[in-house]
Amino acid sequence: MFVKAANPGKGGNAGSCSGLVGYLEKENKELAPGQQPEMWFNAGRQDITPQEVINHIDNNKKGLSATASKFFEVDICPSSKELQHLEKLTGGQPEKMKAALKDYVSNEVMEEYAKAAGKRGRVEDPANFPAKT
Repeated sequence: MFVKAANPGKGGNAGSCSGLVGYLEKENKELAPGQQPEMWFNAGRQDITPQEVINHIDNNKKGLSATASKFFEVDICPSSKELQHLEKLTGGQPEKMKAALKDYVSNEVMEEYAKAAGKRGRVEDPANFPAKT
């Protein structure tokens, strides 16, 4: 699995995360009639709205200076072998594969990310580490 903290780019990551959330919502703006939007998720929920993500991240700045990083974009890319393994586990059903990947990201990967960020234990607050496929 390839995991990389992305460069925040021109918008930076010291202000609002609304630009990044808006960018990650681009697929939801091009839905065909009747198609359901892809919601944000984490270990506790599968139905986090973009506005909840923005509100939580933008208001979670206690003790941070005005120029401190307030959020990070982390790219998580499974290898072809990992995707093949998921395909075998789920019988190749796309929705089951997506669910299994979301479960792995929200529980295993984000727990390790939290430890690396200096936090301890499992994240219980469902808005701490929102993710998007």
